[in-house]
Amino acid sequence: MKNNRLTQFAIAGFLAAFALLGFGFYLDRSAANIRASYEVLFNWLSLLFAPISLFPRLTNPDSPIVTSWSNCLLVLPANAAYYAGGGKLLQVFLSRLSEKVQADQSHRQEPANSASSRLGAPLLDLDKI
Repeated sequence: MKNNRLTQFAIAGFLAAFALLGFGFYLDRSAANIRASYEVLFNWLSLLFAPISLFPRLTNPDSPIVTSWSNCLLVLPANAAYYAGGGKLLQVFLSRLSEKVQADQSHRQEPANSASSRLGAPLLDLDKI
């Protein structure tokens, strides 16, 4: 079951990078006709959803978004691995969080004859003094 979930995360990362690379290819083809706001929007989307695709542009931000097909062949699996790693971290975090919540709930549930059942009793019993 967990490997199925990791595969889903990896496929999502692959598809996100593929879609952004396709959009980047379109922006490269019509570079003279696009506004700068589209490129800024693309950079933010890439940073959020496919950060691996920005690595080739770190040295020269004015370079083409999609530099070559070999770049695509490296970016797509790398982004899939990035999503799979993020998915695994999310699974570990959520499983530990659910364990803590269950442990906290089991500590809060006390037997019926415990002190929590005597909430209506006075704090100081004057008959025993």
